Amino acid sequence: MSRGLRLFGHPVHAMLVHAPMGLLLATPLWDVLGLLLGETPWAALAFWCAALGVASGLLAAVAGFVDFAALEESSPAEKTALRHMTLMLVAVSFFGAGLVLHGALHLACDALGVLSLASGAFFGGELVYRHGVGRAPAP
Repeated sequence: MSRGLRLFGHPVHAMLVHAPMGLLLATPLWDVLGLLLGETPWAALAFWCAALGVASGLLAAVAGFVDFAALEESSPAEKTALRHMTLMLVAVSFFGAGLVLHGALHLACDALGVLSLASGAFFGGELVYRHGVGRAPAP
C-alpha cells in the first residue's frame, strides 16, 4: 500500500503533518496565557502559531489529498480517510476563523479546533496502523 505522494520512498503527507499539529495545538495555550496575563506578546505568539499552523496544515492537506486520490477503488480505508480529511479540514477552518475573531468566539474556535484536530489525528492513526495506508510492505 505504498501508493501516493512519496519522497525517497517515504509518504510526504506524514512528513508534513507534525508542524501544523504542534503549532495548532500550542495556539490555545498562548491564547489562555495571554488572557490570564493580559500581555500582548502571548496573543501575538498565538496568532502566529495559528497562522503558520493553518498555512502548513493546508500544505499537508494537499499531500494528504494526493494520497487519498491514490487509494484503491472501494478500499476499506476510504471511509476512515474521509473522516480524517473532513475533521482535519474542519480543525484548520476553526483555527482560521479564530485568526479573525476575538473574545469568547476566538476561544471557542480554539477549543473546537483542538477537538477536531485530535479526532482527525485519531483517524489518521487508524489509516496507518489499522489499514496500512502509507506503509511499505514488510521485507
